[in-house]
Amino acid sequence: AATKRAVEADGPSHFVKTPVSRTFVENGATQFKTRLLRGLGWEIIRVPFFEWERLGTPGEKEADLRARGVSTTKWPRRTPT
Repeated sequence: AATKRAVEADGPSHFVKTPVSRTFVENGATQFKTRLLRGLGWEIIRVPFFEWERLGTPGEKEADLRARGVSTTKWPRRTPT
């Protein structure tokens, strides 16, 4: 059977910042949702906002998605106007 895959764009509301190290960790609701989806056979590909924001160009963002295993060949291409 084919694996069901989901790309999760995790914005700031998906995280809490730890007080000591000041790093982001997934909040409880996000962890729970991930466990539920994985239990139902889904593969979750997470894209945290703080990683996405560091990428500059659309090409860099597309390359990042491909590196995460996301096929971008079926996505519509934006043409400059």
